[in-house]
Amino acid sequence: MATLSRYRERLDSVTRELSGLEMDDLVTVGDLVQAVQPLAMVRRLAEELEGHVEALGVDGRLLQLQMYELTQGIDQLATLLELDYRDAGAERFTLDVLRHLPTGDLLDPVTVASAIGLTSADLDTHLRAHGYRIVSQSAQMSTTTAGRLLEHFGSLQAVFAASGSELAAVPGVGTARARAIRDGLARISDSVSSR
Repeated sequence: MATLSRYRERLDSVTRELSGLEMDDLVTVGDLVQAVQPLAMVRRLAEELEGHVEALGVDGRLLQLQMYELTQGIDQLATLLELDYRDAGAERFTLDVLRHLPTGDLLDPVTVASAIGLTSADLDTHLRAHGYRIVSQSAQMSTTTAGRLLEHFGSLQAVFAASGSELAAVPGVGTARARAIRDGLARISDSVSSR
Protein backbone atom coordinates (compact mmCIF):
# COMPACT_ATOMS: atom_id res chain seq x y z
CA MET A 1 0.00 0.00 0.00
CA ALA A 2 2.92 2.35 0.74
CA THR A 3 4.29 1.81 -2.76
CA LEU A 4 0.88 2.57 -4.27
CA SER A 5 0.74 5.75 -2.19
CA ARG A 6 4.19 6.86 -3.41
CA TYR A 7 3.25 6.27 -7.05
CA ARG A 8 0.01 8.21 -6.55
CA GLU A 9 1.94 11.13 -5.04
CA ARG A 10 4.33 11.01 -8.00
CA LEU A 11 1.39 10.92 -10.42
CA ASP A 12 -0.23 13.94 -8.77
CA SER A 13 3.07 15.82 -8.91
CA VAL A 14 3.77 15.11 -12.59
CA THR A 15 0.19 15.90 -13.65
CA ARG A 16 0.49 19.31 -11.92
CA GLU A 17 3.73 19.87 -13.84
CA LEU A 18 2.03 18.70 -17.04
CA SER A 19 -0.79 21.19 -16.44
CA GLY A 20 1.69 24.05 -16.29
CA LEU A 21 3.37 22.90 -19.49
CA GLU A 22 -0.02 22.54 -21.19
CA MET A 23 -1.04 26.06 -20.21
CA ASP A 24 2.17 27.39 -21.75
CA ASP A 25 1.95 25.01 -24.76
CA LEU A 26 5.36 23.53 -23.95
CA VAL A 27 4.58 19.79 -23.62
CA THR A 28 6.97 17.29 -25.17
CA VAL A 29 6.65 13.55 -25.73
CA GLY A 30 8.95 13.07 -22.72
CA ASP A 31 6.68 15.17 -20.49
CA LEU A 32 3.64 13.11 -21.41
CA VAL A 33 5.53 9.86 -20.89
CA GLN A 34 6.60 11.04 -17.42
CA ALA A 35 2.91 11.44 -16.57
CA VAL A 36 1.68 8.14 -17.99
CA GLN A 37 4.40 6.01 -16.40
CA PRO A 38 3.21 6.53 -12.79
CA LEU A 39 -0.41 6.32 -14.00
CA ALA A 40 0.32 2.86 -15.39
CA MET A 41 2.10 1.83 -12.19
CA VAL A 42 -0.81 2.98 -10.01
CA ARG A 43 -3.20 0.92 -12.15
CA ARG A 44 -0.89 -2.10 -12.07
CA LEU A 45 -0.31 -1.99 -8.31
CA ALA A 46 -4.03 -1.53 -7.63
CA GLU A 47 -4.86 -4.60 -9.72
CA GLU A 48 -2.25 -6.65 -7.84
CA LEU A 49 -3.41 -5.43 -4.43
CA GLU A 50 -7.07 -6.03 -5.24
CA GLY A 51 -6.57 -9.79 -5.14
CA HIS A 52 -4.75 -9.64 -1.82
CA VAL A 53 -7.37 -7.37 -0.27
CA GLU A 54 -10.21 -9.65 -1.42
CA ALA A 55 -8.42 -12.64 0.11
CA LEU A 56 -8.43 -10.87 3.48
CA GLY A 57 -12.23 -10.68 3.44
CA VAL A 58 -13.66 -8.60 6.29
CA ASP A 59 -10.16 -7.84 7.57
CA GLY A 60 -9.34 -6.14 4.28
CA ARG A 61 -12.02 -3.44 4.48
CA LEU A 62 -9.67 -0.71 5.71
CA LEU A 63 -7.15 -1.57 3.01
CA GLN A 64 -9.93 -1.52 0.44
CA LEU A 65 -10.92 2.00 1.54
CA GLN A 66 -7.29 3.15 1.32
CA MET A 67 -6.98 1.63 -2.12
CA TYR A 68 -10.17 3.31 -3.28
CA GLU A 69 -8.85 6.65 -2.07
CA LEU A 70 -5.50 6.16 -3.83
CA THR A 71 -7.03 5.09 -7.13
CA GLN A 72 -9.96 7.49 -7.27
CA GLY A 73 -10.08 9.33 -10.60
CA ILE A 74 -7.34 7.24 -12.25
CA ASP A 75 -9.50 5.90 -15.08
CA GLN A 76 -10.97 9.36 -15.72
CA LEU A 77 -7.45 10.82 -15.84
CA ALA A 78 -6.42 8.20 -18.40
CA THR A 79 -9.48 8.99 -20.53
CA LEU A 80 -8.82 12.73 -20.40
CA LEU A 81 -5.15 12.28 -21.30
CA GLU A 82 -6.21 10.16 -24.28
CA LEU A 83 -8.63 12.89 -25.39
CA ASP A 84 -5.93 15.53 -24.95
CA TYR A 85 -3.22 13.82 -26.95
CA ARG A 86 -5.04 11.72 -29.52
CA ASP A 87 -4.79 13.49 -32.86
CA ALA A 88 -7.67 13.30 -35.29
CA GLY A 89 -7.47 9.92 -36.97
CA ALA A 90 -4.84 8.57 -34.55
CA GLU A 91 -6.91 5.61 -33.41
CA ARG A 92 -3.83 3.85 -32.14
CA PHE A 93 -3.10 6.26 -29.26
CA THR A 94 -4.19 4.53 -26.07
CA LEU A 95 -2.93 4.16 -22.53
CA ASP A 96 -4.57 0.75 -22.03
CA VAL A 97 -1.63 -0.99 -23.73
CA LEU A 98 0.51 -0.07 -20.72
CA ARG A 99 -1.41 -2.58 -18.60
CA HIS A 100 0.26 -5.38 -20.55
CA LEU A 101 3.72 -3.88 -20.98
CA PRO A 102 6.43 -5.65 -18.94
CA THR A 103 7.56 -3.59 -15.94
CA GLY A 104 11.07 -3.18 -17.34
CA ASP A 105 9.66 -1.74 -20.56
CA LEU A 106 7.38 0.56 -18.59
CA LEU A 107 10.48 2.22 -17.14
CA ASP A 108 11.89 3.01 -20.61
CA PRO A 109 10.46 6.32 -21.92
CA VAL A 110 11.08 5.55 -25.61
CA THR A 111 9.36 2.16 -25.32
CA VAL A 112 6.39 3.74 -23.52
CA ALA A 113 6.08 6.49 -26.15
CA SER A 114 6.05 3.92 -28.93
CA ALA A 115 3.67 1.57 -27.09
CA ILE A 116 0.99 4.24 -26.51
CA GLY A 117 1.05 5.18 -30.17
CA LEU A 118 3.03 8.38 -30.33
CA THR A 119 4.46 8.63 -33.81
CA SER A 120 7.74 10.09 -32.61
CA ALA A 121 9.99 8.30 -30.18
CA ASP A 122 12.02 11.54 -29.94
CA LEU A 123 11.24 12.61 -26.39
CA ASP A 124 11.83 16.29 -27.24
CA THR A 125 9.12 16.41 -29.91
CA HIS A 126 6.48 19.07 -29.13
CA LEU A 127 2.92 17.91 -28.39
CA ARG A 128 -0.11 20.16 -28.21
CA ALA A 129 -2.70 19.20 -25.62
CA HIS A 130 -6.29 19.70 -26.72
CA GLY A 131 -7.16 20.84 -23.17
CA TYR A 132 -9.94 18.44 -22.12
CA ARG A 133 -8.32 17.54 -18.78
CA ILE A 134 -7.77 21.10 -17.59
CA VAL A 135 -11.03 22.54 -18.92
CA SER A 136 -13.11 19.61 -17.57
CA GLN A 137 -11.54 19.96 -14.14
CA SER A 138 -11.96 23.74 -14.04
CA ALA A 139 -15.69 23.52 -13.32
CA GLN A 140 -16.39 19.78 -12.97
CA MET A 141 -17.97 19.65 -16.42
CA SER A 142 -18.51 16.88 -18.90
CA THR A 143 -16.05 16.26 -21.71
CA THR A 144 -18.85 17.21 -24.12
CA THR A 145 -19.10 20.73 -22.69
CA ALA A 146 -15.31 20.99 -22.47
CA GLY A 147 -15.15 19.91 -26.11
CA ARG A 148 -17.60 22.65 -27.11
CA LEU A 149 -15.46 25.26 -25.37
CA LEU A 150 -12.25 23.97 -26.93
CA GLU A 151 -13.83 23.79 -30.38
CA HIS A 152 -15.23 27.31 -30.03
CA PHE A 153 -11.96 28.90 -28.90
CA GLY A 154 -9.56 26.65 -30.80
CA SER A 155 -7.01 26.00 -28.05
CA LEU A 156 -6.52 25.68 -24.33
CA GLN A 157 -4.59 28.95 -24.29
CA ALA A 158 -7.52 30.76 -25.96
CA VAL A 159 -9.91 29.37 -23.31
CA PHE A 160 -7.60 30.76 -20.61
CA ALA A 161 -7.56 34.15 -22.37
CA ALA A 162 -11.35 34.30 -22.83
CA SER A 163 -13.40 36.67 -20.72
CA GLY A 164 -16.39 35.54 -18.70
CA SER A 165 -18.81 36.96 -21.27
CA GLU A 166 -16.97 35.20 -24.12
CA LEU A 167 -17.20 31.91 -22.22
CA ALA A 168 -20.91 32.50 -21.46
CA ALA A 169 -21.61 32.97 -25.18
CA VAL A 170 -20.70 29.33 -25.89
CA PRO A 171 -23.87 27.20 -26.21
CA GLY A 172 -24.54 25.24 -23.02
CA VAL A 173 -22.27 27.35 -20.81
CA GLY A 174 -24.20 30.39 -19.53
CA THR A 175 -23.16 33.07 -17.06
CA ALA A 176 -22.96 30.98 -13.87
CA ARG A 177 -20.91 28.20 -15.46
CA ALA A 178 -18.68 30.77 -17.20
CA ARG A 179 -17.90 32.29 -13.80
CA ALA A 180 -17.18 28.81 -12.39
CA ILE A 181 -14.90 28.07 -15.35
CA ARG A 182 -12.96 31.34 -14.91
CA ASP A 183 -12.60 30.68 -11.16
CA GLY A 184 -11.55 27.08 -11.79
CA LEU A 185 -8.98 28.02 -14.42
CA ALA A 186 -7.55 30.67 -12.08
CA ARG A 187 -7.38 28.10 -9.27
CA ILE A 188 -5.59 25.60 -11.52
CA SER A 189 -3.18 28.28 -12.72
CA ASP A 190 -2.44 29.35 -9.14
CA SER A 191 -1.89 25.78 -7.95
CA VAL A 192 0.52 25.11 -10.81
CA SER A 193 2.49 28.32 -10.31
CA SER A 194 2.71 27.93 -6.52
CA ARG A 195 4.52 24.59 -6.77
